[in-house]
Amino acid sequence: MIMMSNRVILDRLWDSDKLAACSIKAQLHYPRIYLMCDDWACFEIDVVSIHKLVYKKMLRVKEADIFSWLKEYVDHGLLFVWSNGHNEFGYWTGAEEGRLPSPTRRHKRRTPEPPSDELASYLHKYDLPTKAYRLTTKAYKAPTELHPNPNPNPNPNPNPNPKTNTYCKRNKKRIVFKESEGEYKAAVYLHNKILEILPNFKKPNLQKWAVDFDKIFHTDMRPVDEVNRLIDFIYADDFWQTVVQSPSGLRKNYDKAFAKMAKQSKEIGASSMQEALECKQAYLKQGVTCVNYRNGEKKYDYCIHCSW
Repeated sequence: MIMMSNRVILDRLWDSDKLAACSIKAQLHYPRIYLMCDDWACFEIDVVSIHKLVYKKMLRVKEADIFSWLKEYVDHGLLFVWSNGHNEFGYWTGAEEGRLPSPTRRHKRRTPEPPSDELASYLHKYDLPTKAYRLTTKAYKAPTELHPNPNPNPNPNPNPNPKTNTYCKRNKKRIVFKESEGEYKAAVYLHNKILEILPNFKKPNLQKWAVDFDKIFHTDMRPVDEVNRLIDFIYADDFWQTVVQSPSGLRKNYDKAFAKMAKQSKEIGASSMQEALECKQAYLKQGVTCVNYRNGEKKYDYCIHCSW
């Protein structure tokens, strides 16, 4: 059985002009077929395999349907397709912008690398950034090739010095997140939330915060929209806003804070339902005031619970 990697699909998908230009069915099935890709946003275009793996419980979907949807994605700039002479492969455009694991945690390729010239031509045709596909398998050379040990002794670096040891953590090449990437945006969003309650909060290293958010999104597999909702809850709660003041703190207390948010949301939902019943009863019984006019004050221009 083929085990597919988990993927993050951002809500900006809703605003995609290229996806909106596809047929309704092609739009609805895009997230399902997107999950076929590996950590490099590539996958083999084998309609038979896709049909068996993705649609094994959807008998009404035919192989011809999948083929037509893939063609729409290609025609609208969503999917770049190339061939190695034997098989065809696809690359999802735009996937590098926050939807893939960080480069250091990507698995080995399951497909050949897309031909750079053809890919650049395709991206240019649909006004996509030609540098979007900027990472290659060259980033995965063995450490000894990147940093040869200058000590020829059989026991290298017998007395390792952190200042000269090429393998120590502080000398490792760091991954720099762009301001447009989801991890960096999440770091900025959290920082702004903290500033709302602590205006003099010391500005953190947002790159380090982005690394922590990368772990939250891709190691812990927390959905982006769920993380945003939890941050909003935390900084509206008197207790949790004093506990969580960094992404590492968010990650450490994620489950506890999320449980509190879920419980509070459930209580609010039950309260709103009770008010809706009271409101409708108030309307049906003449002379009884609607809940929106309690204590003689008008809360809303209309009733938000039952629309009376």
